[in-house]
Amino acid sequence: FLGRIDHQVKVRGFRIELGDIEAALEAHPAIAQAVVVAREDTPGDKKLAAYTTTVAGATALNVTDLRAYLKEKLPEYMIPSLFTALDVFPLTPNGKVDRRALPAPDRAAAARAYVAPRDEKETFFCELWRELLKLERVGVDDDFFELGGDSLLVIRVVTRATKAGLGITTKQAFQHRTVAEIAKVAGTTEIVAEQGPVHGAKRFTPAELHFLEQGHANPSYHSIGTLLEPKDIELSVPRFRFALEKILEHHDNLRVRVERDGAGESGEVKLVLDPPGAKPRLLRVDLSRLSEEKQLRALALAARSLVIRFELEQGNLMRTALFDFEPKRVKLIFTTAHFFAADVGSWQILLDDIDTIYRHLEAGEPVQMMKKTTAAKQWADRLDERAKPGGMPQQERDYWLAQAPLSPPRFPLDHNLGPNDWAHAHVERAELTEEESTLLLEQVPRFHGVQIDAILCTAILSAFEGWVKTRSLPILLLGHGREALYDDMDLTRTVGWFNTIFPVLLDMGPNPDLVESARELNRQLRRVPHGGTGYGILRYLSQDPDVVEHLRKALEPQIFFNYFGPDNAKELGRLKKIENFGGYHQDLSTKRLCDLTVGGYVIEDRVLLKWEFNENLHRVETIIPLARRCEEVMRWFVDDYKARRKSS
Repeated sequence: FLGRIDHQVKVRGFRIELGDIEAALEAHPAIAQAVVVAREDTPGDKKLAAYTTTVAGATALNVTDLRAYLKEKLPEYMIPSLFTALDVFPLTPNGKVDRRALPAPDRAAAARAYVAPRDEKETFFCELWRELLKLERVGVDDDFFELGGDSLLVIRVVTRATKAGLGITTKQAFQHRTVAEIAKVAGTTEIVAEQGPVHGAKRFTPAELHFLEQGHANPSYHSIGTLLEPKDIELSVPRFRFALEKILEHHDNLRVRVERDGAGESGEVKLVLDPPGAKPRLLRVDLSRLSEEKQLRALALAARSLVIRFELEQGNLMRTALFDFEPKRVKLIFTTAHFFAADVGSWQILLDDIDTIYRHLEAGEPVQMMKKTTAAKQWADRLDERAKPGGMPQQERDYWLAQAPLSPPRFPLDHNLGPNDWAHAHVERAELTEEESTLLLEQVPRFHGVQIDAILCTAILSAFEGWVKTRSLPILLLGHGREALYDDMDLTRTVGWFNTIFPVLLDMGPNPDLVESARELNRQLRRVPHGGTGYGILRYLSQDPDVVEHLRKALEPQIFFNYFGPDNAKELGRLKKIENFGGYHQDLSTKRLCDLTVGGYVIEDRVLLKWEFNENLHRVETIIPLARRCEEVMRWFVDDYKARRKSS
């Protein structure tokens, strides 16, 4: 009478409703019944295993086709690693499926007729797959993913192959799924990644040129910072200083400086990477004699003194302060870098390396840095080539040139009392409870087959629909910029400034249904090529003045939306990040990019949209209804999901 009761599990950091996978499997016309469980046959290696029975008269299912079928309905992390076909399910005395009595997964069920390896390359990959997948044997025609491989194991395959001199890329591992196929391409693609020090003149990335275009009153004051706390240890300052020295040597872009040809601010700006050799900028602050209240105030002032002005022309644009709250005992660490040295995506790389080096020293082990990926200097060179005629795929170029500059929908200003700067900025919040946030982030997108950014954009555009009576609006969006543009380049462990900012005209379509609106926006957002990188390349690197001028005027959004999402950063071993401290630092006289900014955050497991406006342009009475409507739409998606689940 009650039907299936879903079981929720956590696999590789994702909370997964097994019932959602079972429902997707049972929608297949050849499947009579499906059961999915999370198995941990090897300690620490939890996998999703699917068991199915087929409809009478149906032919046996091909695991490849079944996996492809699920990929159209579910995200990658919900695709089972193992599939086992059964004639009947074991049952409990009251007639329910006895999950505990399910047999061990048939890991070889998907294997084709065994064909032995024929050369050294095939032998290597057969043995590697056999070891990683814990199988008795693997043939050259076996499919890695049908045998139980997943995206996490792909990384290990790529790493091991590279160490063995048979370099492959992650992209190749997904494209060439059998041993025979991957062995043919192994070693044929070389990642452009200089392992020695990279120095000398460096081209600007589109993100850096965008920054310079803004004409900041104080360009030295534009950084990001992080507050850290030693985890259950007494921090060794010499070890920590050595870790900073190593990352300054290893990550070339930390040694960037600005150079001017000509006198004063009018001189032409260039970027230069200095050779290794500079010492890290490390300050130690003793707060032990102050009261607790004064300690926190002194901490804030000291952190501000670090970020308020970087000497861009001197370089070495990373600074760190150690704070003693007790005599000669470091309690907190504040580290910051100018964006020219490191963007948001660079910080986890830096923190991982600092933490790893410190742990090696603590254990008395040799310090061994991970292999470098493509240098920021090399990436900037390649982007410059992509901006030239014929360098960018025509379809991608056409997409950006089709961005129309003709009279897009706009919203009014209440008044114009002064500059649109951050000194006069205020925030109105739209937020959900922790329970609502969990459903909105984890269940609603899967249920409707859309991504969370499309749902949030639906909430934002719905707010404007009630105000300016339009279902479409130009919006400025931010991308991470580390896209897989080239098979031979990889930025996964590269420090630099790669963000891309690009405009899109989002239209919810004629159907007023919110779910259909979200699906329409999802299609539009997914059509943006390569995460928006092409816009910055054409806008800032193109030598065609007509292209640059067209894109400069394209759409001219009044609203900037940036979804930061939950902090899924890897947990550090010896250091702990303090939430809600640090973040962006810039001069309050800085001109804002748009009239309104909506920042999407997940703070303490709660969804929060900050509607940031300028009192010189808008009254708070104008913004409050927008934030409330945005909050109302987000909550509607949650309530609608709960109602649908209950009725089913």
